[in-house]
Amino acid sequence: MSRQRGTPDHIVAKLRLTRGYEFFWQVIRDLDRRGPWTASDVEARSSADHSTVHEYVRRLAKGGFVEAQGKRPGSHPGYAAPLYRLVRDGREAPRLRSDGTVLPEPGQETIWRAAKMLKSFTLVELHTSCGGASNAVSYAAVRRYARHLADAGIFSELRRGGRPQQAKYLVARNLGGKAPQILRAHIVFDPNSNQVIGIAEASETP
Repeated sequence: MSRQRGTPDHIVAKLRLTRGYEFFWQVIRDLDRRGPWTASDVEARSSADHSTVHEYVRRLAKGGFVEAQGKRPGSHPGYAAPLYRLVRDGREAPRLRSDGTVLPEPGQETIWRAAKMLKSFTLVELHTSCGGASNAVSYAAVRRYARHLADAGIFSELRRGGRPQQAKYLVARNLGGKAPQILRAHIVFDPNSNQVIGIAEASETP
């Protein structure tokens, strides 16, 4: 992972991103191009624990995204691991509940998509574009996310206001289709380029 300007070396050196469902999905797509695969094949390419990987594959099967096609003898006598093939492909990794049903879009993705559509906006305008009071994305979440991205230089502040509602922002860096992620360490990570963009020094606790 390359270091970005303004990001301390010790932050980048210690940053370890969890290999989650998006990573598993890309591994699965790559394996599937070569033929049938097992959940253990996906696990072997990731740093996640056994149960996390196998649970995601189970949800994919429940949701009809993958389908079992035979078995491969396992490492233990008498055990054969199910082989899978993709039956519903796509660039975006499915986010699934335990029963295989699709989860709604994450709040940060909704905010990012709305911001790119508006290009420049106040926080109230951005929240309204996310669906306003009828949407699961709260105004507080919009304000917090915008502040993080402004501190990282992804949003620029066109106008300062005496109150947060009066400030106006511009999308200064359109990083791509996937929303920049605010990690627990308050580091802004761009999943499009797989790089740290900067440190979000917002005062609010996410």
